[in-house]
Amino acid sequence: MDWSEYPRFALIALLVLTNLGLVVAMSTSSVAYGPYNSGWDGGSDLRTAVQADGADATISTGTEAYVNAETASVAFVFSPVSAYSPTDISRIRQFVSRGGTLVVASERAGPANDLLDGLDVDTRVNGTTLRDDRNNYRNASLPRATNVSDEPLVDDVDALTLNRGTVLDIPEQTVTTAPEERPRVLVRSSSTAYLDRNENGTLDDDEQIQSYPVAAAESVGSGRVIVVSDASVVTNAMLEQEGNAAFTRAVSQNATTAVLDYSQRPPLPPLTYALLGVRSIPAVQVLLAVMTLGGIAVWARRPSLGDFETLQALRDSDEPDTDGQLTESDIAAFVREQHPEWDPERVERVSQHIIRQRKETE
Repeated sequence: MDWSEYPRFALIALLVLTNLGLVVAMSTSSVAYGPYNSGWDGGSDLRTAVQADGADATISTGTEAYVNAETASVAFVFSPVSAYSPTDISRIRQFVSRGGTLVVASERAGPANDLLDGLDVDTRVNGTTLRDDRNNYRNASLPRATNVSDEPLVDDVDALTLNRGTVLDIPEQTVTTAPEERPRVLVRSSSTAYLDRNENGTLDDDEQIQSYPVAAAESVGSGRVIVVSDASVVTNAMLEQEGNAAFTRAVSQNATTAVLDYSQRPPLPPLTYALLGVRSIPAVQVLLAVMTLGGIAVWARRPSLGDFETLQALRDSDEPDTDGQLTESDIAAFVREQHPEWDPERVERVSQHIIRQRKETE
């Protein structure tokens, strides 16, 4: 290779590395439950898991995705930090009523309970940390809920492993409540669990040991709402724990589309919003495709630094070409004379480029 071209290649390499770093920074995130967060608390494995089961994963930063979602769809809401608007709740309710499955996973009582209330669901998130000194993973703040019901939905689930999760509050049902409208407990904690009401990490005299519901389902119209008392069960690290992956597969089985709802979560990476915008506007997709193809065509015909130098040398030479009498072989010979170190393929390419430029000038 011509040593004179090393600065050019070094500049290109620097630009590539710089832009690659920018793309990575703009397309990854450390936000908890984020679809592009590959850390222990990220949700990248959930996105991969639902796609592996055949569902088309849709990352949603608004509730518009619920409007056009197919009947056999599942949607995940991850521990919302802000309240859904009445319009948003109406869209979600229509999605569930026509047959969709909504999974509300949260250890926070506020916005999650506001959503459940708007959907006319009786189950509520308690918000107090659940601990279990005997049935846990590593320590009491990661309790294993081992009491699984005989509901067909959780036939393949052995347990749920929580990470500083809470429990569900399910009201007493009256005799007038139709069986199909009553909340159905799917999973309960073990009988040695307790609510750490003062958050001191210790079982106190006023804290009761018993089995608490941690996952429940309710019918809403033709669909269902499944409430889980800890959003971390679907994070990358916790999906590896006992029962969590099986539970995730159970609630999303046979779904054609999986809506991952981040509308009430911290912002996603900037590049994600750009990508979602491009996907939603066909005209932009066509424009980008045309620009890409045009850029490739221009790049393919680009002259190198050595090409420019050779062309300039030809222009400055004393060759008798006042009447444009130089033939292609003359030009090729001149290129070989200027750069004897070039291989025949490059000599031919540069010669053809010079010929094209001469013709365009004429």
